[in-house]
Amino acid sequence: MKNNKIDFSELSQFAKDNNSLSMTDNKYYWTYETTFKGKISKKTSLISNFVLEPLYLLRHASTPKRLVIIKNYLGEEKTILVIVKSMTNSSDFKAIVEGNGNYILNANPEQYTHIREILAVQEKEAQEIDTLGYQPESKIYAFGNGIFDGQKFLPVNDFGIVETPQQNYFIPEYSNIYKHDPTYTERRKFIYKKGEITLTNWSKLIVKCYGKHGKVGIAYIVACLFRDVIMEKIGRFPMLYLFGAPQSGKSTFRDSFMYLFGEPQTTPSLGSASSPKSFNRKLAQVRNGLIVFEEYKNEIEKTFIEMLKGVYDGIGYERAETSNDNRTKTTPVNSSVIVCGQEMPTKEAALFSRSIMLTFTKTIFSDEDNKAYSQLRTAQAKGLGQVLTDIIKQRNLIESDFKKELDELVSDLINNILKGKGLTQRWIENIAVLIVPIKILQQELNFSFDYSELALLLCDNLIIQGEIMRDTNEVNTFFEILRYLIEKKRITSDEYKSTQMSITKELLIFCFKDIYPHYVYECKRQNLIPIEKHTLSSYLQSVTGYKEYKNTKIGNGKQKKCFHFEIEN
Repeated sequence: MKNNKIDFSELSQFAKDNNSLSMTDNKYYWTYETTFKGKISKKTSLISNFVLEPLYLLRHASTPKRLVIIKNYLGEEKTILVIVKSMTNSSDFKAIVEGNGNYILNANPEQYTHIREILAVQEKEAQEIDTLGYQPESKIYAFGNGIFDGQKFLPVNDFGIVETPQQNYFIPEYSNIYKHDPTYTERRKFIYKKGEITLTNWSKLIVKCYGKHGKVGIAYIVACLFRDVIMEKIGRFPMLYLFGAPQSGKSTFRDSFMYLFGEPQTTPSLGSASSPKSFNRKLAQVRNGLIVFEEYKNEIEKTFIEMLKGVYDGIGYERAETSNDNRTKTTPVNSSVIVCGQEMPTKEAALFSRSIMLTFTKTIFSDEDNKAYSQLRTAQAKGLGQVLTDIIKQRNLIESDFKKELDELVSDLINNILKGKGLTQRWIENIAVLIVPIKILQQELNFSFDYSELALLLCDNLIIQGEIMRDTNEVNTFFEILRYLIEKKRITSDEYKSTQMSITKELLIFCFKDIYPHYVYECKRQNLIPIEKHTLSSYLQSVTGYKEYKNTKIGNGKQKKCFHFEIEN
């Protein structure tokens, strides 16, 4: 860079004849012509005591930046990251460089424009990655310390840059620019550590340590690596809920799967004072990753329950933008979620039905258990990166086969294994979402168990969970209110009919459309939260005793769509 003279006469549209910018001994000089008494002479003035070495233009949808090195005449240098907007005028840039030490700029607008053009001509470009995990545009998977391009892992350099023949990437987590920035403390744990263990041996260890729960955990992590595909195909993705007493293995279980992504991150507590907004921001930080929430209790704030329900449908926090066109900005849900708690999530059936619950009861572990876990812990410490990337490599198979296989499996479960169990299609789809990726990939990857084993244990688990869901407080509350409305004669014989079938059983028929407004009114009168109409209708069709939902004539009225229930007295 020493004694380097740049002529802008052809390069720049801003250049004037015989004006030039030069760099000598890490200083910028400006040479220009003056005329005095008819004589033309050249003068040179010092316009800075430092020079710029352009590195990268970091492309970003909202805040593009420039990564540059500034070197002064004393040989001191710093690498700085500057928002492009702050470089458009010399006064803003002066403040930035002078804030970094002995870097003085004394350029007028014309001269400063020439300095900026050096950057534009000489710098490379890189795409900034602010959401880790899968990148839909480039089809790579980004970690804090590099990228997996589908075949191999490429680490970042000291600037946080990964260069590839197709495109360069900037990942701030491990850039020297941000090494002291606490903003990235947690995100620096999301890293690639190759490790030594194979996917098959890891799977065997997981199953050895956690039994049937281990198989479900493996299936869940495989599905979450393709969460975006599943959301695109069916628009929902279940949570995994770990229920059990303290010291029953919930934490070690979820950490074993977090190690696939480097190091387990700090798990936010749903019982803390944090707001749902901050939790939603965490859900947006990684695409096709895994987030854990701790300490669920049924008395947590309603806003947290709504947040968790939104995770299932991929609906994040929404806020209004400061504009005059009523626009809103939504924080997306990009990650799958594991929730841990010592209480079953039965406060709202809508939340419970969005989860696959695993119950942990074991609190005493044998020597064999401890030995298996010691082996797993050693493997986790070395890294599970190659296990993760072996799964990610199979993305094309999931993209091409998932929806077809899902439809076939759900149909098979409804008509065979789960026939007559009183389970809704949506509940069945929740477990099918975990089974199908294993079925598709087991021809390419050895998970140490067959998808049919997984299907049977998830079906058994769902049957048990379904029995609990059918007895949730929300559905019971509806029938209690219905009985109250009948006793108080708040509904008429044109809205319901009750027929005694035997000493112990009655047939109850009611028009849901007519009954629902009375139910909502009574809920509000009793300070209860009514269930949304279509959701409640879905719950009622899963209740024990439900017979059918068809057009029926009640009283003297016309035929109406009615629920039919056989109820034990």
